Amino acid sequence: MNVVIAAAKKYEIEPFATLSVPRLKNFGSDEHRQFKADLDHYLTQLLLDNSSRSKRDSVLISSELKDSITYFIYAS
Repeated sequence: MNVVIAAAKKYEIEPFATLSVPRLKNFGSDEHRQFKADLDHYLTQLLLDNSSRSKRDSVLISSELKDSITYFIYAS
């Protein structure tokens, strides 16, 4: 948790950047499970967003066009 919060503060990643590291005496298994659930939720959103963004920036090309591009690359 310390590492995740420190990295979030460095790169200004919300909602984790504004969290404070809890004192060990105030930190139990429920808090750990909640933090892990929140982190998993955030990471899933991040991964799905990056995946859809990369698909949005791609285009489908025919095998003939691929062959043509390959020819021009290696013929140079």
